[in-house]
Amino acid sequence: MIPTRTLEAIQHWQEGGMHPAELGGFVRALLSNDLREAVGKADDENFAALKETVSWVHFNLPSNAWGSKEKLLAYYDRTRDRRVA
Repeated sequence: MIPTRTLEAIQHWQEGGMHPAELGGFVRALLSNDLREAVGKADDENFAALKETVSWVHFNLPSNAWGSKEKLLAYYDRTRDRRVA
């Protein structure tokens, strides 16, 4: 089971609510498609749920919202209007 805090962080990211630097180390590595870093940053709960979390990201996030550090920054820039009130 994906930890609630992890799923909430990913969903907040999807909504354009934070800069990649504000994501936790595990979530940032996961969304950057950096398996080695994600495994290294994962706590026991996130490590146990890694396969499920990757699958959730793959099937629920738009492809332009994850996959590399560059994609994260570009997505953040594109979702700027969601953060401006």
